[in-house]
Amino acid sequence: MYNTGLLPGAHDFVLNNSHLKDNSTNVNIHNTIVEHKHPGLKMLLEASMPDAFHDSSARDPPPSCHPGTRHDFIDTITSWGLGTSQHTEPMLWMYGPAGVGKSAIAQTYSEGLAKRNKLGAALFFSRSVGLNQRDDPHRLFPSLAYQIATKSKLFGDTLDSRIQDDPTLVTKSMREQFQELLVKPLTQLGPGAAGVVEGLVVVIDGLDECGKGPGAHCDIIEIIAASVRNRTTPFRWAFFSRPETHIVGPFTTNDMHPLTYHLDIRVSRDIDNEITLYLTDELRKIQQRNGMPNSWVSERDIGVLVNLSGGLFIYATTVIRFVGSHKLLGPVDQLRAVLALSSGNKGAGSVHPLLELDLFYTLIMRHAPPGILPRILAILLLRFRLNGPGLLEVPQGGIADIIGLSEAQFRNACGSLHSVLELDPYLEIKFYHASFMDFLRDPSRSGEFCIFSRLDSLRLELLRRLNDVHSRSTGPPKEPFRFDSTWPISEIGNIMSYHRLVRIFFNLCRWDGRPLDFLTSEALLNFQFRMITPVWNSALIDRVRQNLPVPRESIHPDFRDRIVRRTYNPFAYVLGTARKDVYVIGRGKNKVLCWREGKSRAWYLSPYPTWF
Repeated sequence: MYNTGLLPGAHDFVLNNSHLKDNSTNVNIHNTIVEHKHPGLKMLLEASMPDAFHDSSARDPPPSCHPGTRHDFIDTITSWGLGTSQHTEPMLWMYGPAGVGKSAIAQTYSEGLAKRNKLGAALFFSRSVGLNQRDDPHRLFPSLAYQIATKSKLFGDTLDSRIQDDPTLVTKSMREQFQELLVKPLTQLGPGAAGVVEGLVVVIDGLDECGKGPGAHCDIIEIIAASVRNRTTPFRWAFFSRPETHIVGPFTTNDMHPLTYHLDIRVSRDIDNEITLYLTDELRKIQQRNGMPNSWVSERDIGVLVNLSGGLFIYATTVIRFVGSHKLLGPVDQLRAVLALSSGNKGAGSVHPLLELDLFYTLIMRHAPPGILPRILAILLLRFRLNGPGLLEVPQGGIADIIGLSEAQFRNACGSLHSVLELDPYLEIKFYHASFMDFLRDPSRSGEFCIFSRLDSLRLELLRRLNDVHSRSTGPPKEPFRFDSTWPISEIGNIMSYHRLVRIFFNLCRWDGRPLDFLTSEALLNFQFRMITPVWNSALIDRVRQNLPVPRESIHPDFRDRIVRRTYNPFAYVLGTARKDVYVIGRGKNKVLCWREGKSRAWYLSPYPTWF
């Protein structure tokens, strides 16, 4: 038990007519009681995020660069931080997609600066859910001010006195906090005394992980940029973040260009040699810990792991965590499970070796705006279905067109996943790493974020759009590429959009192993198949015609016989085809006859003859 009262441990003494005041206070950091003799700094610490400091035990072990890796980046930003680089900008922004290693570089960089006494402060934002939240932007400037106070006693004393005079300083808005906790105390020191902190580097990692959203991110950038522009603080500011749209904007304005040194970390196979070094060293440590022979892993195995990593360090580090885990099958079997991923075989019933990467991707998906999450899943589902090998390809902007989104809406939805995918000027989606789509396709890994969870609602949505257009029309178009005035084509967009919507809907209906749900099957009862006959028979949809529009087995059993049934009527002989290849699709006046024709084995539709 700690005795932290007045004169702890003293005994056998007498005080006469004395007035004593105990100005010490106690601060509990990481379950250790620390006596703090500066009440103002104590309040500042309580308003900070000590768990987000670069040397916090809450982050132990922090992500850091493996020895021998990332030297190019670290050397570049170190020379910038020390003022020996040709880049003299007072701000640095290092950006890159999720998992590329930004936080590891920021941590190693901070540790190197600390050894040189050039680190003013470092704060690592994180959305990690737990008791110790590290994503509150309103605790950023108190955290930075407290750390700088520990580097300069004079600054610390000045700040302590200011907070004692006005304890509300730590609760003010971010803009006021910056002025009251950093700018004004530095001004009080005067030029000479302020020179002690001149040129110190302040590191802010994970700006995109602030919990208050884009507004807070922009405010932080603008507050610091204004200070740099007006020279009210003497620091160098280093930011590390994902290239989220709302962060890219402030950093790329004309007035920010002369202030900021931009460094882009891309996913690149150029670092395969560094990943090889990392994997080799870490697998050797696993071998030594478990007393295994050198032959337990071969150079070929390491080559497979490097290829699986695809230039992404997070994949390699996740693999090492999995292989070295003592809670699963053992290093040998766990390594084999990872190697099996190269052939797409995960092993029945096995624990997925990329659990930590899955948690990482889950975190990204969970922080997508809830209001547009269904739209995001629909986009990703179509991206997977329509651009896969041997499947339908859609032109630029096609996915947005199918879902009924404007270009701005489409970009906004995809922008929320900027850390794992890239959207080119032609609205083509490119993933930074294939593991993200692997994650989305496997419901045992992605759960509520599995793209197939959106399949039923997407099919029903497209069907309803088609039904709505058909219900406003008096009959099928006379030609597949020309609609008359009776067609409300504005509801779809244009004739090509209608063609695309028809083929995409029926493509989704024929997804093997994913039959139509009850609601979509029920809605299909009233679908006007006769409306699509010219479109279906056109060359534009030729790749879709290799099967019935809706195979019987894909329809819910309650509606199967009412939507698709074989016919044995004499009309089959008029068509010159075998009876087994003739079906009636739909019901009532909306039904059509469906048959095969020619060597292409394509299916053709015609309105069902009412005289049979």
